[in-house]
Amino acid sequence: MITVNSFFSGSMNTVDAVIGNFVSQAYTHFIQANMSLITLLFTFYIMLMGYRFLTHRVLDMGEIIKHLIVMLSVYALVMNWKLYHLFIYNIFTNEPANIAKILIDAASFTTGTDIAKALDKIYELIINATVGFFGQVSFSLAGIAFIFYALLVFIIGTLMCIFALLLFIYAKMMMAVALALGPIFILFILWEPTKNLFGAWLGKLISLALIPVVTSAILVLMLSVINVTLPHLNQPTEHMQFVGVAPFLGLSLATTLILSQVLSVCSALGGGITLTSLSAGAAIASSALEKTGMSSMGRNVAQRLRHTSTHTSNFHRYGG
Repeated sequence: MITVNSFFSGSMNTVDAVIGNFVSQAYTHFIQANMSLITLLFTFYIMLMGYRFLTHRVLDMGEIIKHLIVMLSVYALVMNWKLYHLFIYNIFTNEPANIAKILIDAASFTTGTDIAKALDKIYELIINATVGFFGQVSFSLAGIAFIFYALLVFIIGTLMCIFALLLFIYAKMMMAVALALGPIFILFILWEPTKNLFGAWLGKLISLALIPVVTSAILVLMLSVINVTLPHLNQPTEHMQFVGVAPFLGLSLATTLILSQVLSVCSALGGGITLTSLSAGAAIASSALEKTGMSSMGRNVAQRLRHTSTHTSNFHRYGG
């Protein structure tokens, strides 16, 4: 249940529950509706690999093993929800939250186990400061100034918290849409002309996963700043001046401006992932196979098959 004291954490927990069910149902319905087509794609892929091997277009055992590993991995992720949840859904949805917890622990912040509760704490401090200002309102000129101080603290602080909440919700909902379409883009890695579509999908996932991490880091820093600037908001009425409120307002406004750059920063970081960099593992595997002699063994087998095929053809042509 969403309450005033848990508005931000309640909102994020509700979104988490909705998108988890959405991704699971979308994945299941997609597989059920396209089972025959997916089977046909893998059958055609195996036939193409066999044709390339029989026509001696593939002589390197390392390349054959690489294609087999990719095919089996894609088949497992596309056809098994548990594996898809473990290696795709869990990594891009739960791991960013775990990183946020590490950031909270590093800042010695112990109000809760996730960044949503940290956001609730920031908003609670803003509300308490606002109520404190209104409690010191009087008919004097200094007392009336507290109305102005309270409105500034409430508007700027709330704007910062709402902006952070919108970033979290945007990242979660867009991540749900991208994960729901995941089986389609994972299949694209099998074919050379469509590999770039898989790379673009993967880059988008990484960009969306970075949004809560970067936002959490900014909020943790903001919480530390609030703990430093709040004492200036608790001065007696006769000593309170705008200079006591200015550090909190300035830093809150600066945090809001920094949060407005989170999307572009995460997009730039996620866009740096390319299939070329991801294929480095394949190069390492090929090198390992070369060292173990399996690649040369594959080439020898292919050459012997070619020699046998040529000998058989000559035998039938010249009658032995």
